[in-house]
Amino acid sequence: MNVDRLKSSSVFYCIAIPVIAIIYYWIAQMSFMFAWRHTNVNADCPSSAVGFIIIYIFGQRFWPGIWLGVFLVNAGYYFSNPSFNLFQVILFSIPIATGNTLEAVVSSYLLKKLIGNRNPLHKAQDILRFALMLMVGCAIGASMGAITVCLSNLSYWNSFVFIWFIWWFGNFSWIFTLTPFFWAIGQRPFSKVDLKRILEFVISLSVLGVSNEMVFNDRFIISQMHIPITYFPLALTVWLTYRFGYWGAITSILLTLNQAFQGTSKGAGPFFSSGDISTSLLLLDTFIATVCGTCLLLAAALYEHRQAQKKIFLSEQRFRALVENNSDIILLVNSLGVITYCSPSVTRIMGYRQEEQVGHNILEFIHSEYEESIKIEFSHILSHPAEVIKTLVRIRHKNGSWRWVEGSGQNLLRDTSIGAIVVNYRDITEKKQVQERFERVFESSPLAKIIVNKQGKIQLVNQTAEVLLGYPREEMLKMSIDDFVPERVRKPHPAHREGFHKSPKVRPMGSVANLSVLTKDKREIPVEIALTPIENEDGLLVLATIMDITERKAAEEVLRNELKQATRLADVGTLAAIVAHELRTPLGVIQMAAHNLKNKNKDLAKDKHLENIQKKVWEGNHIIDNLLSYSNIKMPIYESCPILNLLDECISNVSNQFQRLDIAVDKFYKVPQGFVLEIDSNQIREVIVNVLNNAYQSMDIKGGRIEVLVQRNNDEFLQISFKDSGVGIGTENLDKIFRPFFTTKAKGTGLGLTICNEIINLHHGRFDIQSLKAQGTTVSISLPIQSKIFKQQ
Repeated sequence: MNVDRLKSSSVFYCIAIPVIAIIYYWIAQMSFMFAWRHTNVNADCPSSAVGFIIIYIFGQRFWPGIWLGVFLVNAGYYFSNPSFNLFQVILFSIPIATGNTLEAVVSSYLLKKLIGNRNPLHKAQDILRFALMLMVGCAIGASMGAITVCLSNLSYWNSFVFIWFIWWFGNFSWIFTLTPFFWAIGQRPFSKVDLKRILEFVISLSVLGVSNEMVFNDRFIISQMHIPITYFPLALTVWLTYRFGYWGAITSILLTLNQAFQGTSKGAGPFFSSGDISTSLLLLDTFIATVCGTCLLLAAALYEHRQAQKKIFLSEQRFRALVENNSDIILLVNSLGVITYCSPSVTRIMGYRQEEQVGHNILEFIHSEYEESIKIEFSHILSHPAEVIKTLVRIRHKNGSWRWVEGSGQNLLRDTSIGAIVVNYRDITEKKQVQERFERVFESSPLAKIIVNKQGKIQLVNQTAEVLLGYPREEMLKMSIDDFVPERVRKPHPAHREGFHKSPKVRPMGSVANLSVLTKDKREIPVEIALTPIENEDGLLVLATIMDITERKAAEEVLRNELKQATRLADVGTLAAIVAHELRTPLGVIQMAAHNLKNKNKDLAKDKHLENIQKKVWEGNHIIDNLLSYSNIKMPIYESCPILNLLDECISNVSNQFQRLDIAVDKFYKVPQGFVLEIDSNQIREVIVNVLNNAYQSMDIKGGRIEVLVQRNNDEFLQISFKDSGVGIGTENLDKIFRPFFTTKAKGTGLGLTICNEIINLHHGRFDIQSLKAQGTTVSISLPIQSKIFKQQ
C-alpha cells in the first residue's frame, strides 16, 4: 500500500488518532518539569513540533489526534490541582487544546499555500516563509493558552505578556528546530561511498560534540574558567553545513540541541539562570533557534548554488554537445576578425582541422570577390551589437575548391559569457547548384512559368511569361496572380487559390477547361495551366505552368469547320449516289423509247426533237457519271507511269475534241522524257483531262493559247502547270471553286474540280489555282516524286 492510500485508509486513521494522542501526551508530560512557576507554561515544547510535523506530512484530517493529546495533557495538569473541579478542568483544557491544534493546522496550511508541495529546505526564501508562518500560527496557540492560564488564575494578568512570549517562542523554536529533520529525510548525505568524506564527517561531528561539552558542561576546565566561547559551536555547525549540506546542518543542530538542553537542564552552561529554569530554557531556545536558522539558510543557499552550478554545467554540456555535433560550422571571432574558436564540424565540412583555423583571420578563407562586402558587413556587426547579419559568400575548401556557404553573424562581445562575435555558416554548394540548374531550366522553358506564395503574390517569373503577358519582370514581381485573371471570373479566384493551398496536389495541364489570362493590353489569351506545389523554407509555394493554346484553338476551329464540310460533302456524296441511281433508270427508258421511234419510223430518223431528246439523255448520263465519280472516289492504285507520255496522250485527245477553236498548246518539259512517277494513272488522266477541258472551255474565241510546264519544284515534288489565256475567274469566286456543285458555266455539275482536288489530295499532292478576271488562269498540280504510300498490289 502506498503512502497516499495509507493516509486515506479508514483503518489507519482510526489507529493513528489515539497513537498520535499518546505520543503527544507522553512528550508533553516530560516538558512539564520545566514549566514556569507551577503553571502549564514552558519554553520546552517538543510536543508542538510533533503536532506540526504530523499535520504537515499526513494532512489536516489528523487534527483530532493532536487536539486529544493536548486536551489530555492539560486536563491531567488541571485535574492534579485540587482547586479545580471536573467542569473547570474540561473548560480550561478545551481552549488550550484548540489553540495548539490551530497552531499546527494554520501554520501548515499557510506554508503549503505559499510554497506548494516542494521541500521548504531547498530555497532560502522558503525557510524564511516557514519561519514567518510559524510565527503567525504559534501566535494563535500562545494567545489562547495565555488567556486561559490567566483566566484559570494560574498566573496574574500582569504576567500575560511574558507568559504569551514564553509560550509563543517555545513553540516556535522547537518546531523550527525539529521539523527540518523530517524534511531532510530522503536527502542523501553522500552522493557516493567516499571513506574520506565519511571520516571527515565523523571527525567534524566529534569535534562539535567536544566543543558542546566544553560550553554546556561544568566538568570541563574551560567552562570553569568562564572563557567566552558560547558561540564557538555555531562556527562548527556552519562548517558542517558548508561541507555536508542539509545532513551536516540537521545533525549538528540536533547534537547541539541535545547537549545544550542536557547541560542547561542540569544547571550548567552559559544560558543557565539560577533564578528560573524556564528563563534558562528560553535563553537556550534563542541560541538554538539562531543556530538552526543560520545553518538552514546557509544549507539552502548552498543547495541553490549547487543546483545553479549543476544547471550551468548541464547547459554547458548541452551547448558543447550541440556545437560539436552540429551540422553547421560555428566560429567565435574577436573584434579584429581573428577566429578564437572553431567547432569540430569544420573538419567534416571544409576539410580543416580546428587548429588550422583558430588564430587566423576569417578573410584568409573568403574568396577575394567578397572581401570588400564582408569587411562592410563586419563593420556593421561591430557597430550594431546583437543584430543578426546574414550573408552568402564563397569559402575555400582545404582541397582548394570554392564552396558556397550561407551564414549569419551576431555581435556578442558585450556578453560576458561569450565575449565574441558568433558566426554560424553551412555549406550550400549542392543546394546552390540545384538552384542554378532550376533557374536555368525555369528561365529557358518555352512555357510561361510563374511561382506564387499562399497570398497569391508573384515570387518568380520567366522570360516566356513576360512575353506572354506583356509585363516587364520587375512590374510582375509587385503584382498578384489574381491580376491576370479576367474580370468576369476574378471574384471567385482567391477562394479557388486558398482551396488549393488547403489541399495541395499536382494539377496536370488541361485538367480545367476554358481558362484564359488577361494581358497588359487587356487581351484574353486562351491557355492551359498546370499547378505544382513546392515546399521550401518559406512555406508552400505554387508553380503555375502556362501554355498559350491560341494556335491550337484556331486549328481546332479549322478542323471543326473541315469536319463539318467533310460531313456535309459525305452527305452530299451519299445523296448524289442515290439521285444518280434513281435517275439512271428513267433516262435509260427515255433513250430506248427514242431509239425505237427512229427504227419504226424512218421519217423520224432526222427529227430535231428526237435528236434533242437523245442529246439531253447523253448530258444527263454524263451528269450521273460525275455524281457517281464524286460519291465513289477510291484510294489510288499506284503504278509506275511515264508522266510525260500520259500528259501527251491527254493533250492529244482534248486537242482533237476542240479542233474548231484553233488553240495552240505550247509544251515546256524540263524533266527527261522517261521520267516516272508512282501514281494511279487513270485518276491522274481524269484530272489532266478535266483541267485541259476547263482551259479550252474558258476560251470562247479562236486563237487562244495554253502553256504546259513540267518541272521539279524541289527534290520532293514534280509540278505540272497549265496556263491559259481564257476569261479567268473573279476573286469573289476563287475560294469557292472546290465546293461541290459550284460552277459559273451555264452547263455543268460543278463537281469536276472538286473531284480533281480530292484525287490529288489522295496522292499526297497539292492542287493550286491562280486566276484574275480577263487575264487567264494557271492551274498547278504538284505530285510527290517518291510515293508516300506503299504500292498496292
